[in-house]
Parts: sequence; C-alpha cells; structure tokens
Amino acid sequence: MTKMKLPATIPAPQLISEAIEHIYKVVKPASRTLSRIHFHCFGYHIIAQRSIIPTPTNLRKWDSTKEAAASGSVMASERACNSTQLGLGDVEQQLTSIVVNGKHTKLSPENPIAVWTTGGEKPTEQIDFVLVPVLACAVPVQTVGLGDAISAAALAYQI
Repeated sequence: MTKMKLPATIPAPQLISEAIEHIYKVVKPASRTLSRIHFHCFGYHIIAQRSIIPTPTNLRKWDSTKEAAASGSVMASERACNSTQLGLGDVEQQLTSIVVNGKHTKLSPENPIAVWTTGGEKPTEQIDFVLVPVLACAVPVQTVGLGDAISAAALAYQI
C-alpha cells in the first residue's frame, strides 16, 4: 500500500482501493468468510468483492453490485432530503472524476458508475470494484442514520 495523504473532505478512491486490496490480502479466501466490502463516505460508495470465489469455500459471489451501490447512493439522497421526488436542483454530485491505477474516469449523470479490477496475477486474487458518487442533498433535512440506511439499502438489493 502506498502512503497518500487523506484530503480534508473526501478520501481518494485510489487510497480506499489500496486499503481494501490490503484487507483481502490479509484475509485468505479459504480461511475466512469475507466476501464483500462496502465502503461509503460523503463523496462516494464502493462495493468490492473477489473476482472469482475459490472452491471449496462458503464465500458468496454477490450479484447486481452496480445496482446495489446505486441503490445505497439514492437511498442516502432521499433520506437526507426527506423526499423520494428529487430533481437536479435538490442534489449535488460530490465526485465527478476519479483516477485509479493511472486510469482517469469521468462520472456524469449519463455514466455515473466506475468499475475496475485490481489485485494479483491469479484470478482468485483479483478484486472487482464498483464506485458510485453520492448525490448530496443541497438542503439536508435528516442526517442521523444515513450510514445505516446506505449499507442496508445496498445489502438488501443483493440478498
């Protein structure tokens, strides 16, 4: 893992990606049950999982990861704004581009999801990442419990 300074506001996705990779390296797939990591901050959500689940193991390959990450992001916006009818004036996208592994990706309403794979040379060491930006409420009404709502909405979409 390289040493990078965390910005005052939103942690760099590259840094979080490296931290998640480190966790997966420490937790060997055959000896533990870690199959999915969901990280969320003010600027974005990341869901990560192993590209290939080795057998025999009790680990699960999670489906619909893009949809789950998007669901968590939408849920956060709706809860913060206390509305399910949000327009472009109600929310602001906090992250418009990312750089991960030297690749620059722009995020827009037309293309809001970034996907990449990192890890070792063996397919069982590779990790799939999905990143979705947060649409922050311009005038938040509620912030208590947003983290729980984000995680629950994303997990519920994948169960």
